[in-house]
Parts: sequence; structure tokens; C-alpha cells
Amino acid sequence: MHLFVIPTWVDLAYFYVIAALVVWKGDWPQRTSMLAFMLTSWFENFVCFYRCPVWHAHAAPYDAQAWQELYFWRPFIFDGAQLTICVVFALRGVGYWAVWGSSILLLDFANDVVWASSKGFSLWTYLSADLIFSYAFTAVMLWGVWGRLRDNASAKPGRVTA
Repeated sequence: MHLFVIPTWVDLAYFYVIAALVVWKGDWPQRTSMLAFMLTSWFENFVCFYRCPVWHAHAAPYDAQAWQELYFWRPFIFDGAQLTICVVFALRGVGYWAVWGSSILLLDFANDVVWASSKGFSLWTYLSADLIFSYAFTAVMLWGVWGRLRDNASAKPGRVTA
């Protein structure tokens, strides 16, 4: 069976290009949210998952139960920090992007909690959902930056906006 795996360079290129756009054109809440997302994702990918068995499917068989118990603490620290930052910005009312971002990060956190507490939840399912939520969050961040730029462009001097 051949599993479809997105090459790592595609993921990294996508995430770093979006992060650069958000840091370059976003306001400080968007920059803070994206930098927190990228820092925790970097730490998670390069420190915690550098020996991820799904990425190394050609290697020797692995013990999924031992791997799950080893990284049980990860979702509560990394995704909890991302979720907390985005919820704070949503409560401050900085924009709809924060509400949508918080919703996506809450789904990601729920995915992590279910994976950590369930013995029957496959690693492939967990990582696939985590990747989808990561793409969705970065798309929301890009949408927030685009909306901010659009609002700034429409607010020309002498023009009354509602």
C-alpha cells in the first residue's frame, strides 16, 4: 500500500511563506499569533517529531503505544499555548480572523486530547487531522491580513467609512 505523503519541503515552504506574509503585512495580534504558531510548530516538528514513524515508514516497525505515551504532554503545552493566545485576541475583538482561528485551534486541541486519551485512534488519522488544521489556521491568518489590507486601502483620507 502506498500512502500519500506531502513532501516536507512543500509543508515548510507553505508555512514559511504564509508566516512571512503575515509578519510583513499583519498587525501585532496577527504577528503574535503566527509567530506563536510557527515557534511551537517548529519545536514540535524538529525536536519532538524528528523520528515520527509515519515519516519514516520505510524504517523498522515501531511501537505506536510507546510513542503515544512518550508524547502525551505535547498537545497540552504547544497547542494549548496557541489556543490561549488566539482566544485572548478573539476576546479582545481584534477581528473575525481571531474567532475563526480560535475555532480551528480548538478543533486541533480536541484532536490532540482524543489522540492522547484513546488507544484506538490511529497515528495516521491524528497526524492527518493535525495537518489539515494547520493549513486551515494559516489560511485564516492569510484571510485576516488580506482583510486588514483591504480595510486600510478603502480608508482613504477624506472618505467616510461605516
